[in-house]
This record gives sequence, C-alpha cells and structure tokens, in this order.
Amino acid sequence: MKKLQAFWVLGQEVTLHPTTGDYDLTVIKTPAGAQGPPPHIHKKYKETFLIMEGEMEFFVNGTLQTLKAGESLDIPPGTLHTFNNKSNLPLQIC
Repeated sequence: MKKLQAFWVLGQEVTLHPTTGDYDLTVIKTPAGAQGPPPHIHKKYKETFLIMEGEMEFFVNGTLQTLKAGESLDIPPGTLHTFNNKSNLPLQIC
C-alpha cells in the first residue's frame, strides 16, 4: 500500500485519500483548541463530516452543534459553515 502524504492547512493535518474521482476523501487531524477555516460556503458541492475520534463543534447557518465520535453531519451546497475543536484533546474527522 502506498504511504499517503499529509500536509498542514490552517492548523489541521490533512491527508488526501485516492478515490474514483467523483468525490474527495480527506482525513483531518485537528489539535486541541484548533480553529477551522473562516465561515464559508461551497456553491456546487456538499461536505460530509464523520467524527472518528474526539468532539468537533460546527457552526452551520448560524447554529452551533457539537458532534462526537461516530456521529456525522451533511452540509448541503450554499450553507455557511465552519468548525473548531474547543476540547483539550486532539480529534480526527473524515
């Protein structure tokens, strides 16, 4: 199996995984207390987050919600969103 390369984006360790090309699959490791990207909108595609370890706080269209390991969230196109890790433990999302 080919070793995947990780890189750092806005304080998050990001690893891209190969797919068939009709979607992107990314594993993100977020250190304790790390802020995600500024609130933003994707006009043409949805994002789905699966919490693999830890807890992540999401801001979605003005509402805050916290997801724990095993929970997921779909964010449709045109939805203002961001996330951050307010806990004192690292987390991993896919």
